[in-house]
Amino acid sequence: MRPYVICHMVASIDGRIDCSMVDKISGEEYYTALEQLDCPSLLEGRVTMEHYNAAKKPFHPTVNEPVNQPNIYVAEESDAYMVSVDTLGHL
Repeated sequence: MRPYVICHMVASIDGRIDCSMVDKISGEEYYTALEQLDCPSLLEGRVTMEHYNAAKKPFHPTVNEPVNQPNIYVAEESDAYMVSVDTLGHL
């Protein structure tokens, strides 16, 4: 079975998310639509995720060595997930 993907976005014409246009909308329309669509998971870009959800200071690992094995950690089972694509490892 293939996943069913709905792309529901709010963006300005130039693609910026943190600009004066954002002040003119309440945001309730966006979250009301998501609730009606019953979306269990969200995909956000790195900039949005960093702006709203990341720590204020960047993470710097104390050990900079490969693990050499798959590392999977599940902090909590959930019916919904928030996913971000971060190709540079900023998050």
